[in-house]
Amino acid sequence: MEARRRATKLDRYPGAVPDTLYEAYCIQDFAISLWPDSIAGWKVGQIRPEHRDKYGSDRMLGPMFRKHIRQAHEEPEMPLFVGAFAVIEAEYIAVVGEDVPVGKVEWSLEEAMSVVSDLRIGIETAGSPLPALNEFGAAAVVSDFGAHGGLVVGPSIIDWQARDLAALECKAFVNDELVGTGGARNLNNGIARSIQATLESTAKRGHALKAGHLISTGATTGVHAAKPGDRVRVSFGEDGEVRCRIVAASPQR
Repeated sequence: MEARRRATKLDRYPGAVPDTLYEAYCIQDFAISLWPDSIAGWKVGQIRPEHRDKYGSDRMLGPMFRKHIRQAHEEPEMPLFVGAFAVIEAEYIAVVGEDVPVGKVEWSLEEAMSVVSDLRIGIETAGSPLPALNEFGAAAVVSDFGAHGGLVVGPSIIDWQARDLAALECKAFVNDELVGTGGARNLNNGIARSIQATLESTAKRGHALKAGHLISTGATTGVHAAKPGDRVRVSFGEDGEVRCRIVAASPQR
């Protein structure tokens, strides 16, 4: 966590790498309690298929902090670590409509979608002071805030309730070079599963989801390397596009 706050690179994982998601979330929750900002939502990542049995889940979570959220009215600057793990992801972002009941730890996919009041397009910046973080596995990623960096929140998807969400498509560009294509179909069991996983995990850990919280549901075109100076654009077809500029992360107070 100190490396994150100082925006400095790590050469090795600090301490013992957690073996389970339970251990990883304990580390994450302790770090959340020390971080000088409030939670504005959660980012969701997919666990690789070959590792899902080991971790007992297909999803992993990280907190999104209020100071790291930007609106896509212009082309916001988004900080990422220099010389470390730094990527961008094309995302569909769910907005929680009402405070979620405390203590409900099991949700159906239909119940999960019922808490969503809005669905937006956006870009997540993801990173870690440790360049090889992903090589240590999903539990290590979870322990480092899920490798979350920031979120650019774009416009709403019109009539999303009536549309086939699995048919939503997007393309990611870095410096006008196409780096990935895909869409919601690339999320295992879809957007609804990411929301379900968020509801269940946060409830079990005592984190209350509140009205207005955001759920960034997962990378839809892959994860794409980015560095300070890069310009990022994600086209969501008829639903619009979102842009940002990458800058070097600076120490946080």
